[in-house]
Formats: sequence, C-alpha cells, structure tokens
Amino acid sequence: MTPRTPPHPTPPVAPAPEPRAEPLRTVLEEVAEVLGQSPEDLVPEQLLQDDLGIDSVMLLELKCGLERRYPALTDVPLADVLLGCGTIGDLADRVADLGPWSHVAPAGRTAPLPAQALVDPLVR
Repeated sequence: MTPRTPPHPTPPVAPAPEPRAEPLRTVLEEVAEVLGQSPEDLVPEQLLQDDLGIDSVMLLELKCGLERRYPALTDVPLADVLLGCGTIGDLADRVADLGPWSHVAPAGRTAPLPAQALVDPLVR
C-alpha cells in the first residue's frame, strides 16, 4: 500500500473586486486632477457643480481625462456620459454602466491632446 500524500492546501480565493470600485477610483482621480486637488479630499456625494464648482470647460477636461483612462469613452458623447450625473458617485456609476471596460489606462498624464480632441466633443 502506498502512503497517501496530504492534499495541497488550496490558497484562499480573494473576493472579486466590487465592479463599481474601479470606475469610482478613476473618476475621483480625474476630478481631483481637473480641480488640482488630492483624490483623498473628495467624496462620492459631492455635487459636481454646486460643491466643486465644476464648469463646462472643466467638464470637457474631465471627459478627456476619462477618455485617456477608458479609451472606449471617446465614442460616447459628453451629454451621454453626464446623463443624470449630479455627484461624483453618479458619474462613476454612469461610467460603470457604460462599460464593461476591457482596458483601463493607468493614472497620470500622457502627451497633450491635439486641439481637435478638445473641439470634437463640442460638435457632437
């Protein structure tokens, strides 16, 4: 009779990340970038316009930042991204609803966008 080897212990399985956690983190980082603040200073309940003072130009900057992180958003008009979004959390939920996202670029700025990239969302 051959001795039985003990079974290899199965490593614990990490819980799946909350599907909306990544878009929330990304939106917080991009809003912070537009405002020149730290993401840690922001909370999902903050109103984009009333609490943070985000204006139309800042919304374009925010959309461009989100497009760099989620390239598929380039094909989504600004009005569709902002549909029903009053708070940071609303915007993160909207971004999550527009997914699923197969690619999320890392935070940080890349080469500046050409001027046409800033004009295109205005004509849509």
